[in-house]
Amino acid sequence: MKIKSQRDFCAGLLFLGVGVAFAWGATEYAFGSSASPGPGYFPFVLGVLLALLGGIVLFKALTLESEGGDPIGALAWRPLLVVVAAVAVFGAALPRLGLVVALALLVALSLQADRGSRLRPTIVGTLVGTALAALLLHTLVPALLSALGAVLGDWGAPGSRLRAAVTLAVALLGRLVPSALLAWLLVTRAPAALRPTMEVVLLVATLICISCWMFIDGLGLTMPVWPVVLAG
Repeated sequence: MKIKSQRDFCAGLLFLGVGVAFAWGATEYAFGSSASPGPGYFPFVLGVLLALLGGIVLFKALTLESEGGDPIGALAWRPLLVVVAAVAVFGAALPRLGLVVALALLVALSLQADRGSRLRPTIVGTLVGTALAALLLHTLVPALLSALGAVLGDWGAPGSRLRAAVTLAVALLGRLVPSALLAWLLVTRAPAALRPTMEVVLLVATLICISCWMFIDGLGLTMPVWPVVLAG
């Protein structure tokens, strides 16, 4: 069978291989149920979906004609090496520096994959975005949750699903609303010279807040949020 799109064929193989590997690795962990998913539930589902996507892309590469065979061309070494290095740094930094700092490093390093990325806006934006996320996580969100507890009082048992759902919703809104306000300021008010820095601030702060809400509050995963030195 003739390959009619080299790019789609290679991309489909990559998606299929990574999806199968993730789904296979997830079988080593407890699945739980849809109501109470275990650590292997989401990786398995995402792996299966990625493998299905890879199969669809492979089918397209083998059936639909493309101009000139859609050749891959030269390999972009800089983005590949920079992104791989950024992920490696994230994995190495997470146990000691915590999720907040590790995500900030991941974003700052990944942005260097773009040749047009400037170092100063990246550094300043990363520092400000991390500080903003730390403020939201350490001050604003706990204050909102404390106020929620005072308002609710004895409404719902502490372990009830309803109370847990409301608590998670408040935690999410407490992290999203400031990011949405920052996005509005970026689009409507920020001078053109500051927009590259503001974009990095928004990206870092939003990624950190959403990741903490999803993995720590939502899934209850055990991982350090702050550097071990500060947490200790």
